[in-house]
Parts: sequence; C-alpha cells; structure tokens
Amino acid sequence: MNAMNSAFILVPRLPGPKRRMWMMAVLCSLLMACTPALNWREVRNDDAGWKALFPAKPVEATRPLPMPNAKSPMALTLRSARIQNTLFAVGVVPEGSADVRSALEDAMLTNIRSQANDVRRRTLMINGHPAVELDAKGLMLIDPVKPAVPARLFMRSLVVPATAGLPRRVLEIIAVGPETELTEEQARQFIESLALLGQ
Repeated sequence: MNAMNSAFILVPRLPGPKRRMWMMAVLCSLLMACTPALNWREVRNDDAGWKALFPAKPVEATRPLPMPNAKSPMALTLRSARIQNTLFAVGVVPEGSADVRSALEDAMLTNIRSQANDVRRRTLMINGHPAVELDAKGLMLIDPVKPAVPARLFMRSLVVPATAGLPRRVLEIIAVGPETELTEEQARQFIESLALLGQ
C-alpha cells in the first residue's frame, strides 16, 4: 500500500457551506501537489539564431521533413522538453520557405485532428519579421487503449531571411498537450518568449 492509499484526512466539524469550502481547498491543494513544477530557463541556439524560455531542459533531435515535389526531404531540427504529456518545442528548417512554414503548420493541425472552425490565426511581428500564430483545439491520443482526449495547440512560425551569416530558415515554436495539462498561461509564456538573436 503506498503513502497515498494509506493516508487519511481529518475533516473538521463545520456547517455545510464552510465544510464544502474546506473540502474544496484541500482538493485544490492535492491537485497542485500532483502538478509537476515548471522550471523556466533561457535556452539559446546561436547556430540557428534564436532564444526562448523552456519549462525544462530540452533535448535536440533532427528528423526528415518530406515536402511535395521535392527530390529529398528537408531537415527539421527540434529542441523540445516534455512535461507529462505536453510538448514544448522550437523547430528550425534551414533554407525553409513559406511553403515549408505552411507544411509545418498543417502537420501540427493534422496531428491533433483539428477542424477548421477550431483554429484561430493571427499575424504578428517577431523582431520585425511577420509571423503567424495559431490557437487550435483538437484531440490527442495519450493511451492507445483509451479514447483521444481534448487537446490545445499554441504555435508561432515565421520565415527568417538570411542575416548575419545565417541562411534563410523557418522557425516554429510549439506548445501542445491535453487541455487538462496545458494552460494558456503556460503556453503563451513559452511561445511569446521566442526571439531572434542579432536582430
């Protein structure tokens, strides 16, 4: 028997309304204790010319990105951190174009099975360069033997012209996870932290 199963809580004798308020306070405390802490730190990538705040130490991986009518896949390099089932990531595609940016966006929306009426887009500037922000709802499969759960996606992406010895590139920053885990505050703290170095 683990500590959680063997523990008990003494409930004070209180009138009905006060008793309910006390129980709600205890429940909130237990839920907060089960939520992993986010340890925000600045991460820089001088080779790709970006920096961002991550909630945990990220790892880096590169994978092929197939493109229509392309002779060979392009390389997508991701630095990502995972908190439970939520992913925080920054991706870079060297020599990427507007078509590549759109392909990355479409891939993320497909991953969460998002429908057109569940997607909100807006344009903004990141260090003087136009970018697109997505706020989308969809579904995420966490357990293969259970139904998919509601998910949220927050994403910014842009094409960065060649500058300061760096090639033209596509940058994307993504926060995606179950609605029960990923809050808009956490997602916005992450995606709004993206900045270009030397700009």
